[in-house]
Amino acid sequence: KAISLFCKISNYEMAGLLQQQIAQNNEKQTKYKAAIRAHEKASNYFLASKNEHQSNLSLSKVAYLSGWIGHYRKAALLYVSMADYYLKYNLKKHSAKKFFFRAGLLYVAIMMEEEEEEEEESTNIYNQQQLMKMWNDYKTKDCQFDISCEHMFLHNLVIIIEKKDVDAFADHVYFFDEVYCLDAWCLKILDKIRNAMMKKCF
Repeated sequence: KAISLFCKISNYEMAGLLQQQIAQNNEKQTKYKAAIRAHEKASNYFLASKNEHQSNLSLSKVAYLSGWIGHYRKAALLYVSMADYYLKYNLKKHSAKKFFFRAGLLYVAIMMEEEEEEEEESTNIYNQQQLMKMWNDYKTKDCQFDISCEHMFLHNLVIIIEKKDVDAFADHVYFFDEVYCLDAWCLKILDKIRNAMMKKCF
């Protein structure tokens, strides 16, 4: 009711803050789908109040939670759009590569899912080529991504997956984690990728 009242008087900022609280409460109760819907509403309210920064923070939660529950395509698209947003501002450009990195991880997971569903070699090659094309697009948008450790990690990750080298995969993630300090979200996506690779190996 409070949110509706704030909307009636065009106070979308307050409506967004209240919707954000609802989303956070849903997260605490692990009601992730409800939390995603609430964060999406909050993002729209903040956008209506012309608070683009806060709107994008809410979208970052949508992307995070979508990836967490396995909605990889949705999460990847959101992370790329957020990277594009950050690249518009000089003081925020440095953060774009972390969003490209998360999107890249998600697209690797998507590739592995598709390979599980369709084992034809032509399909696998097409997916790997698509990944490289996507990352080339990221490099075109952000020259810093080209020389980043994130890009190098993703590039080598695909090579290791192609070789089906489980030990190299573990070492690659371990050494990158020493530098990057991967969070629970990244580790969960990487674990999904590792499990899919192991199914192909055995």
